[in-house]
Amino acid sequence: MSDTLEVGEDWTITLSVADGSTVAAQVTNPSGDTATVTPVVTEGEVTISVPLTEGGRYLAVVTVVTDGVPDVTPYTVFAEEPGGHIPTVPEIRDYLDSNGGTSARDEDIDQARTAELANQAKVCSVPATYPPDLAEALCRRVARNLAARAQPLAQITSFDSGQVVNRVPRTDPEVVRLEGPYLRVVVA
Repeated sequence: MSDTLEVGEDWTITLSVADGSTVAAQVTNPSGDTATVTPVVTEGEVTISVPLTEGGRYLAVVTVVTDGVPDVTPYTVFAEEPGGHIPTVPEIRDYLDSNGGTSARDEDIDQARTAELANQAKVCSVPATYPPDLAEALCRRVARNLAARAQPLAQITSFDSGQVVNRVPRTDPEVVRLEGPYLRVVVA
């Protein structure tokens, strides 16, 4: 999962490399412009610093060549305009507590948050300033994700006892409504 920083901050990537390795880095900004960044190498430690000048997703592709063998690693960060805000785990916990509470651990909430944020980014065009309606949709996505985890994957319904099986719906109409203005249009 990518990190989130604010426009105006520096995005710093650090990694360790073997002696004699060469390091190259290329960064693509949210506008699609690509620039080569000069890494600073000190005693096997590499530091790459990227100023975040505009809102949106940045991609850095770092190539480390050791003994003639290249290793290419992508890194991403999302730069928010000050004021934009992706809900944190404590904020999502507060949201869940205000809607009946939760017994989910922070690790489970974070795992669901990471998955749902990634999925939301795939289906929505997320603006540089993360808007309140997408934040609300993310909280609802996490709540639905955690509720679905609590349901067994396969259940046998008994006709004798007349059991009714409760299932978490596949979609949440409120999420669809909140994300509607941001949905990506697929042209075939």
